[in-house]
Amino acid sequence: MCGCLVNVNIPINKKRKIGLKTVNCIFDEYSLHNTTYRLVVNSKVSKNFNGTIMESRDFTFFENVFP
Repeated sequence: MCGCLVNVNIPINKKRKIGLKTVNCIFDEYSLHNTTYRLVVNSKVSKNFNGTIMESRDFTFFENVFP
């Protein structure tokens, strides 16, 4: 599962009325200090955050897609 495509829901405090509701990421690893997962942002739309690491529990796996 490591390296597969993940769609992460954007947190409520970061959402805008007009804009994305999810961000494409790559699954990296399980977080060691809490119950979240570490994900690397891989979105062509949000180039400012491309390559950053985020932690989330609210996402959808696409196990057969490896970007």
